[in-house]
Amino acid sequence: MTGKYDKIIKENLEAQLDLLVSNILGIKCKKITGLKTKLQVTDEREADFILLIEPVKGKPFLLHLEFQSSNDDKMAYRMLRYWVYIKDVFDLPLKQYVFFIGNDPVKMAKKIKQPELNYKFNLLDMRDINGAQFLRSNKPEEIILSILCNYGENSEHLFVRNLLQRLKSQTKGELELSKYIKQLEIMSQLRGLQNIVKKEESNMTITFDIKKDIRFKEGKREGKREGKREAKMEGLLETIEMGLDIKFGAKGKNTFKKIKKTENLQNLMKIKNLIRKSEKLSEIEDALESLVI
Repeated sequence: MTGKYDKIIKENLEAQLDLLVSNILGIKCKKITGLKTKLQVTDEREADFILLIEPVKGKPFLLHLEFQSSNDDKMAYRMLRYWVYIKDVFDLPLKQYVFFIGNDPVKMAKKIKQPELNYKFNLLDMRDINGAQFLRSNKPEEIILSILCNYGENSEHLFVRNLLQRLKSQTKGELELSKYIKQLEIMSQLRGLQNIVKKEESNMTITFDIKKDIRFKEGKREGKREGKREAKMEGLLETIEMGLDIKFGAKGKNTFKKIKKTENLQNLMKIKNLIRKSEKLSEIEDALESLVI
């Protein structure tokens, strides 16, 4: 996967592997355990997911999952290298699946057949998977994944509209909703649907206003009700942390570590307002230097 999609795909799938393994692959498990994905033998490779599967029936085995957004002529050889490395490190029976999440027709070979070698992996096109099962979920991460699946008889506009409505019903407040919509916009590029997502989003008048977010309101109400400065601090810090995550992703975590050390309520208010206006993390970093943290 390209870096732009890699983080979002991994974040959204990591918590939803049970659904993928049981419903999509049809593997009934007693337990699924994630294993290390960096494999260093003669050179280092990092797989998307390596899972230890303890099935309801039969012996434990390894499940290797890769997500591919473009056709790769050498995919079979890449998967064969993974097979060798994984077997060398873990030495258990191994099943391999590649999920194609791109918008082009799938053209990758899924086997290598030569006089001295007969190798094959499983190749699945996400467009062949019914998106309704993800859409019905009450987990935003699973709902977002439906954008990569089959829309059934729905038009693209109708499916996206239903997706957004479902996403809105399963999130708490506009701040959390905005986080998942940002992820959806990036994922929709894989299907060439970003313009449709933005149009349907605009029709729903989904806007990001931190003052309307339920967490901000709850923090404000709690502060008034209890009259405690700590309640206001906690509410502001939670809002700041989510704002940094939405706008700047993982890079915002280091900045938040500096911010959460402050005991100055006015500075937290300034930082919160600055996050709303800033387009670059460096703008916030520069402003922190002039504040008493």
